[in-house]
Amino acid sequence: FMKKLSLLLCSCLVTFSLLAQQKINAEKSEITFSVLNMGVSVEGSLSGLEGKVTFDPYDVENATFDVSIDPSTVETGNGLRDKHLNNKKNLLYTKIFPTIDFVSKKVVESDDGRTYKVLGDLTIKETTKEVEIPFKFSEQDDESVKLVGSIEIKRLDYGVGGNNTTLIGEDV
Repeated sequence: FMKKLSLLLCSCLVTFSLLAQQKINAEKSEITFSVLNMGVSVEGSLSGLEGKVTFDPYDVENATFDVSIDPSTVETGNGLRDKHLNNKKNLLYTKIFPTIDFVSKKVVESDDGRTYKVLGDLTIKETTKEVEIPFKFSEQDDESVKLVGSIEIKRLDYGVGGNNTTLIGEDV
């Protein structure tokens, strides 16, 4: 079946108030992903993003991200597939690995002055890999800010889904 959830910040929408260090508003935050399953794109989401983000576009050098999500919240529109993803040892196996975590090492402003990149460690199951996530920042009417980023990862790098890339795409 689909072994997709190596996906963490495939598409991440994070909303929080712009003050010093902020707790993420889990209700307004989402992580979405897509992966090929037998040649068909399957989309899904994770909910309940938690952690702290310190971000000020005028003080990027001191920005930090320390976030995690519960992979058992996976939702693909197919309850049997979701249960399969959570319970199989070669998939997410959420009983043993209850969180997917990202901790930043540094944040830099891109040359265009409108986008940023966060470099940090993404941990899925027992594997931690350094990743770079480009993101955009925007202020919202309710005095919160929105950070939207996207990343493509290789599920095999994180031991998710076995070695077959014919049935299940490697990129998430």
